[in-house]
Amino acid sequence: MPNPPRNHHFVPQHFLKAWQYAPGRVFRYRRLPSNGALEIKPVAIKHTASIEDLYRIDFPDGGFEVESSHITPMIDEAGHKIIEKARSSRVQGWNHLDRRQLANTLTFLEARHPDILRKL
Repeated sequence: MPNPPRNHHFVPQHFLKAWQYAPGRVFRYRRLPSNGALEIKPVAIKHTASIEDLYRIDFPDGGFEVESSHITPMIDEAGHKIIEKARSSRVQGWNHLDRRQLANTLTFLEARHPDILRKL
């Protein structure tokens, strides 16, 4: 069995691709805490909006990561489909189930942010 992934994205890569200026590249904007300056930097999608072991759960008898077992198959795959639908159609004409899926996806995007996870 291959090693589990350790670079866990809190903003899914499929979501970031909508803002790429070149294949797999986006501009990252962040306020530097040291002086308050705005840093604008080109970065690879693969290496941004992620934290090592963000979705790893450790217990006294061992640990495991839930990105490949839960986050990707249960949240990101369905989320990717509904975000693509939202980008290509009008939400007003959607049925109740699609609207609920979009609401769930947007809630999951908020809930998986490191600041929110720390509070939990």
